[in-house]
Amino acid sequence: MLVVTAISAKGGSGKTTLIQMLASAMLARGGRVHVMDADADQQILEWQAKSTGADFGDLPRLPWPERLTVADAPPTVEALYARLDALDAEGIDLTLIDTRPGEHPDTETLALAADMILVPAVPVQSDFVAALKTLTWIGRMIATLGPEDPAPLYRAVLMNADKRAIDFV
Repeated sequence: MLVVTAISAKGGSGKTTLIQMLASAMLARGGRVHVMDADADQQILEWQAKSTGADFGDLPRLPWPERLTVADAPPTVEALYARLDALDAEGIDLTLIDTRPGEHPDTETLALAADMILVPAVPVQSDFVAALKTLTWIGRMIATLGPEDPAPLYRAVLMNADKRAIDFV
């Protein structure tokens, strides 16, 4: 099972949207996905209800995917690792973790439990500054690990970019 955590030093950078896009992509590939919501506003926990209640007009309504589960993030480190072990035993292919913005000990725990940390950024100056701050923070977290401890990979992800922004980058 692959575990991916999205973190950012600021809100509104696209963490929840990135998590939803990654979940949708894995489902489209036939995978089983579990999403943990540790964000302050917990939009992920409302995902199914909002999807079920959305007005799609004349478009056919698709049922909620059976291979997608959503829940709160466990409240303790021990519970987090026990839940990850249980999800792996259940055959989940991808676990995605949405976190609250800012530097918090619980966010560090969720980040260090991951195989990969993604830092979303919208192409505006404030998000680039926040992404750099977040990447620096991740580097400090990883530096606290021992030589035998597995360190997650981490990358920035450009969100909501138009073609001009992508060409510029």
